[in-house]
Amino acid sequence: MLINSQRVARGMVGNLDSIEISGPFDFNDPQIDLIATQIIEEGKNSLAFDFSKVTYVTSPGIACIVKVLKKIQSANGLLYISNATADMRDLFRLAHIDRFIKFM
Repeated sequence: MLINSQRVARGMVGNLDSIEISGPFDFNDPQIDLIATQIIEEGKNSLAFDFSKVTYVTSPGIACIVKVLKKIQSANGLLYISNATADMRDLFRLAHIDRFIKFM
């Protein structure tokens, strides 16, 4: 039996603080909001989601990204997505959030 494990952690992508997701991104973990809030409270107004270990993204994952996007925009910052696959980029385009995020 295959069990999908999910993990959320703070990290770095290039010179940006990041939220690292491992496994399927089909959830809205309060840890994600906590990490985003910490980064903003440290005076940094941009962050990245690191998708290098994400296996797939579903609508709850997109809702989580939108929640963080709103938080970052209120701090006049930018939200980056790192290591997204072509399918993930298509999903963001279909969800109409690709124009509000930057891809790395």
